[in-house]
Amino acid sequence: MLIILFMIILNGLEGFAIVLPTDIAVLGARFVCSILMHLQVEGDMRQGLQMMKYSVNHPDSFSNPFYAFLVALMQSVGGLAAEIVCITFLCSLSNPIDIIIRFVAFASIGKIDNFYAAALPDDNKIKKDSGNLTISNHRRDLEVEDGKKVSFYGGRFVYKTIRIAYASFIFYFLPYLALFIPQFCDVSKITV
Repeated sequence: MLIILFMIILNGLEGFAIVLPTDIAVLGARFVCSILMHLQVEGDMRQGLQMMKYSVNHPDSFSNPFYAFLVALMQSVGGLAAEIVCITFLCSLSNPIDIIIRFVAFASIGKIDNFYAAALPDDNKIKKDSGNLTISNHRRDLEVEDGKKVSFYGGRFVYKTIRIAYASFIFYFLPYLALFIPQFCDVSKITV
């Protein structure tokens, strides 16, 4: 997430501007690279959503369910931010080769968390326990203590809000932003 923020700041210092595609090759490169980025990051977003649901429905499985929820939230939001920053940045380029090279750079930034997980030793308890999360508790079955109601309902609200956005727009339509961002932006006024 910090690397993505760093990239946004660097782009702002260089005079970032969204430009219309000059020809069909530029448009095609932007669209294909945005679809590839979406396919690469979507799994992380889905896994973060599953972890959020698990942490809200199984608070007794964690010593601190808030931190478990926060890690899952960062994974989902980090994947979404990486994809949006990549698409927006690709909309500022006018050379197909530059688009492909910058996509490869952003794709590697989006996978930094996987590099870290792969570097953990094989005897690590985290690696052994990280299988598929089976949701066995459901909201209708949970009895929440009075002190935990605020965090339970707050976490559930955040999870459901992101899940609705994911199921209605992010999963299906986010790569198409590469086609629409330059069309709806007034290129003469957008400089960061």
